[in-house]
Amino acid sequence: MVVAKLRLCWTDVNEEIKSLSKHKEYTEAAIEHIRKDLIINKESVTMRKKPKRESVDHCDFLPSKVLRFFFDIGTRWCG
Repeated sequence: MVVAKLRLCWTDVNEEIKSLSKHKEYTEAAIEHIRKDLIINKESVTMRKKPKRESVDHCDFLPSKVLRFFFDIGTRWCG
């Protein structure tokens, strides 16, 4: 009786681990895409020449702490 309950519990734990692992992979991939998008957007903004009256940096909408967070997360999880 105890062995059967332990096996059932073990199966549930294994399924939960599989599910969490898949979600971790999806999250890592999403963070990597966000990092790449941020880099591309920053490069395209800096490459584009603007008249002085439009010389507002379009990457200022994201504080540098937010950008640093995604870069740090990406290098820890994906790199």
